[in-house]
Amino acid sequence: MYCAVLQDSQIYPQLHTEMAVVEQLLSAREKALSANARPPAIILQGGQHVSTPMDYPARPFDLCVVRVYNSADGNSVLLTVRIDDTAAKVKGAAAQKFEISDGDETELAEIKSNGEKAIFTGNEKSVASMQTPNGRLYLLHKGKGDMMVSKTLETCEVSRVSNLCFDETTYVSTLEEINSADFAQYLLMYHWQLFLNLHECELLYQTLGREHFPGKVSINLDLLIRRFNELQFWVITEILLCSNLSKRVNLLKKVIKIALHAKTNQDLLSFFAIVLGISNVAISRLTQTWEKLPTKFRKMFYNFENLLDPSRNHRAYRLFVSKITSPVIPFIPLLLKDLLFAHEGNKTFFEGMVNFEKMHMIGQPLRNIRRYKEPMAAENASMRLAPEILRSIRNFKVIDNQRHFLYLSEKLEPRKSR
Repeated sequence: MYCAVLQDSQIYPQLHTEMAVVEQLLSAREKALSANARPPAIILQGGQHVSTPMDYPARPFDLCVVRVYNSADGNSVLLTVRIDDTAAKVKGAAAQKFEISDGDETELAEIKSNGEKAIFTGNEKSVASMQTPNGRLYLLHKGKGDMMVSKTLETCEVSRVSNLCFDETTYVSTLEEINSADFAQYLLMYHWQLFLNLHECELLYQTLGREHFPGKVSINLDLLIRRFNELQFWVITEILLCSNLSKRVNLLKKVIKIALHAKTNQDLLSFFAIVLGISNVAISRLTQTWEKLPTKFRKMFYNFENLLDPSRNHRAYRLFVSKITSPVIPFIPLLLKDLLFAHEGNKTFFEGMVNFEKMHMIGQPLRNIRRYKEPMAAENASMRLAPEILRSIRNFKVIDNQRHFLYLSEKLEPRKSR
């Protein structure tokens, strides 16, 4: 077909537009074939990003290295699993490693840093990418009674708190080594590749239910959402682990400046993650810190917060987005919310006919995703991150336990006695 259009375009100049479209399709096809032909890559290892972002999206055949703990004795094993492996398969592999004969009497669960337990159903996939930053995978024994499970949760909670209490005297903030503009630029390039790897259909799988799409995975969406949460937790962690008041004020000022640069760069993923992190009650209650922050930065942050105002269906955010042009890294959680609202708030069939109005409502956010991916400026796209910088921003050390956030916050600025 390409050769035929090429030949005809030499005779009929008006076919040059169609020729450009065919060339784009051919390029997309070649890129897709190259992505499928590459060898498997390790995406996550023990919850840490290894090969992301890659030049190509993560695929079902890519690998993750996960550590699974045995709730009976606390021992653990490392498993290398495919992204499309089900939780049942991961559970079976762990049971075999632990030499547990009756694997049916066990269940795979994540014990989060706050002690919450999330049990994976047998057909769930991408277990590693669905974990929280400090969560642990456990093989729980159904027949051991609630006491064994409670002991596991208690042990995990104690160990998690010890892991999260960094030595404040030796802890060095990542931000001390990089200025705010460069840091925002590094975030932009990292998140841009993650966003490029996302296919809009992954949002559809998430909205309609992943179980309805056998053979499909939403790993790239998981990685993007995971990154959003990590960045949000990292902001809180950085501020709360700064024990010196004047340094903490400067750190808060620098984080707000990074948010400003992210907004200018149209990296809305970074922008809203940072704003939500600063808005956390553990940060907002630091009265002494906020009082010493210059008025200019307080006003700037309050303006940022206004963009997150959920009133009138996030009107402030939607007006802001309508005034900017591509390329944009969007606020993914709100796109997912729009898709879920369109899906659950409208019938798929109406009087025996397909509800095409619903189809258009679902299609609009997906079209926006594609539109946002217009080519980035050459000077930005050609920028490469130094290995040491990439390592520092790829895997932030974060606390993801709200109770521990409040503990650190009250340690910095104790509550006033009434």
